[in-house]
Amino acid sequence: ATAMSLSQFNVHKSTQYSTVIFVVASYGTGGPTDDATSFYNWLKTSLKPDLSHMQYTVFGCGNSDYTDSYNGMAKFVDAKIGAFGATRFFDLSLGDAAGEIDHLDNDYDAWEGRVLDVVAPMATADTTSSTTTTIPATAQFISIVKLSSTALQVDFATDVPYTGTGILALYPQNAKEIVSAVAHRCGYNLDHWVDLVDDKAGGAPASIPLPCTVADALTHYVDLCAVSRTIVSALA
Repeated sequence: ATAMSLSQFNVHKSTQYSTVIFVVASYGTGGPTDDATSFYNWLKTSLKPDLSHMQYTVFGCGNSDYTDSYNGMAKFVDAKIGAFGATRFFDLSLGDAAGEIDHLDNDYDAWEGRVLDVVAPMATADTTSSTTTTIPATAQFISIVKLSSTALQVDFATDVPYTGTGILALYPQNAKEIVSAVAHRCGYNLDHWVDLVDDKAGGAPASIPLPCTVADALTHYVDLCAVSRTIVSALA
């Protein structure tokens, strides 16, 4: 099985995906997140590709405080993939971030247990049986993530307008020493300006407000404190 971001989902080779678990979040008025934009546009504009070979299920991450658009992306993906001929092996499931801080985590954990109970027998089924289906080793699991929550208390100034269902963006601030070290190692000039382009996978560019200098980008919009394979490869 393979886990990947939806930005890596190759819509032009959709026939290679035989069994897929989609985990998608909704943003704004039920639309896609940045990394799912290309996939969303493909579903929206595609001339009905044949996905009759595919088995799938969808888990949505949403917030029921947004009643008109609650888990809109998950519902859209579930309906479109089904309309293209794919077969659901597990019903659409909706995770809700409203209420208790760990509500979405609990929804995900409960769903994960149930869906794995279905997947496990499928993966080990006898391929000679006419009543079972086997998940091949090339099955793709799209955007499978372990959700987590952090409780924050924010004290707003009295002149800052905010409602309970508004969107609050919190940006990290990396230490100047780390920013300088990374820029030096990568050969970046901190005073140069950033120009965003599409990545090689065809996904949407990173969400960084422009105009923006390299110093601002590395200070506020990149997590330099988490060790990832991408960062290690870039610095190797």
